[in-house]
Amino acid sequence: MLTKICQSCGRVIPQGTRCPCRNDYNQTRKKQQTDFYWSARWHKLAEACRARALYRDEYLAYYEHRAVPGRIAHHIYPADERPELKASLDNLIFLSDSMHRRVHLAYRVGGKEKENMIKRLLRVREGASKG
Repeated sequence: MLTKICQSCGRVIPQGTRCPCRNDYNQTRKKQQTDFYWSARWHKLAEACRARALYRDEYLAYYEHRAVPGRIAHHIYPADERPELKASLDNLIFLSDSMHRRVHLAYRVGGKEKENMIKRLLRVREGASKG
């Protein structure tokens, strides 16, 4: 049987079928998230995050003392899990593409891995606000 990889969740599914992650509920939720990420409010918030980080990856600057250009304003606590924090600058950290992938990998693994990554990201934010 031919299979394919779902582009949303990475699950291997039979070709010609729809992945369970792509149900209507997820589509509605993704539409709401997309609307937020296209809003003027988000663009101002993301720009404030970039400027605060001096356009550098905050994680790598804190832990590895390297100045690597950042590209993505990332929610420390995911917006779908903690919607009350989605527009909070304190919940954002500026990351490079490679670091952003590492963070999401830890989030996908879940459990202790996700908890530890969130703690590390929060430590970066706390350290940046002190310095």
